Amino acid sequence: MKRMIALVFLVTAMTALAVGQGQKDSTARVEPIPMPIHGMSDLMKRVVYPEMAVKGNIQGTVYVKASVDEKGNVVAAKVLKGAHPLLDSAAVKAVRETPFSPGIHEGKPVKSEVTVPIKFSLQASEKSPQKSQEAGKK
Repeated sequence: MKRMIALVFLVTAMTALAVGQGQKDSTARVEPIPMPIHGMSDLMKRVVYPEMAVKGNIQGTVYVKASVDEKGNVVAAKVLKGAHPLLDSAAVKAVRETPFSPGIHEGKPVKSEVTVPIKFSLQASEKSPQKSQEAGKK
């Protein structure tokens, strides 16, 4: 049985706040929230499921808090809620390497924080696509 790796990004759970912009309240909601510039698929391409985690059948969701500057650079990323050290490291690395659009507050780009949940899941498939196609030819 061949193992397939599925990485799922829970976009709907992403939240963002503007930070430290000299307002009375040091945080304010930003709209739109910072998002990967080239879409969630770009972030997904950067996530590498660690081989040791695959062999150990380690799965789970990692919540990464990213600090994004006014230009969309991730200046810091940390695990808010981890699944396993191997998965946590892979998730943080992918988020740090991904360029984001900046958060917008009152029409201006601002430093902000966004929480990105990344789900690591191993799914078993009964047949590989190549075997399925060969079976249809016989």
